[in-house]
Amino acid sequence: MNRPFSNAWLVLKRQTTLGEFHPDFPSPHGPVTLRRFHPTKEWGEGWMRNIEGGYATHNDFDPDEFQPYENLITEGLKSQAPTLESVLWENDHVDDDIHDNVKPFTLDETTLGNWFYPTGKLTPHQKGLSHEFMAEEGNRKQIGVRMPIEQLQGQFRNLGYMGEAPEAHITNYIPPQYLVQVPDNYEGEGIPTFGKRGEINE
Repeated sequence: MNRPFSNAWLVLKRQTTLGEFHPDFPSPHGPVTLRRFHPTKEWGEGWMRNIEGGYATHNDFDPDEFQPYENLITEGLKSQAPTLESVLWENDHVDDDIHDNVKPFTLDETTLGNWFYPTGKLTPHQKGLSHEFMAEEGNRKQIGVRMPIEQLQGQFRNLGYMGEAPEAHITNYIPPQYLVQVPDNYEGEGIPTFGKRGEINE
C-alpha cells in the first residue's frame, strides 16, 4: 500500500471532523487556542542534504525522531527534545536584568515538548520571529491545537525575549483529532496571550 493512500485510509477510518481542516470550521473540541509553524518533509530533506554536503555546523537534529507536518494528521503531535539553541537561549537569559519582565523557562536537553504561540494577531516584528518566513519557502506549515490552555502542561509566557511573541513549551502529546490544519496566511484575531498561565507571578 503506497504511503499517500495509506494516510488517506487512516484518516477515513478515524472519522475526521471538518474542524481538523480549517480553524473556522466547526469542531466538537472547541476553538483553536494555540499554533506553531511545524517543519515539513521538505525542511527535513533540505537539512539532510546540508549534512551530506558538509554545511551543517553541529548535529542537534535526529532524522529518526523528526516528525514532519505531513504525518501529524495520522500520528498526532509527539513531544521532542529541544534544539541546543533553544536550551542555550533560555539559560543565557535567565539572569539577564534587561528582561526582568519576561518569564524564564526551565529547559534542558531532556525537556521534551514543542514550541507554540497563542492564536491572537501577532505584530509584524513578532511574525518575523515565528518561522513564518520558512512557510513561504515550503519548510514549515501552521498547525493549530483545539485544547483549552488549562488542560495543557508546560511553560507559558505572555512576552518573549527581545520582542518575541508570547510562547509556550508544551509537553503534552496532542492526539490528531485536536490538531487543525491552519492556512499559512492565517493571522488570528485579538491580542495574543496565554492569560494567567503566561504571567510572571502566577
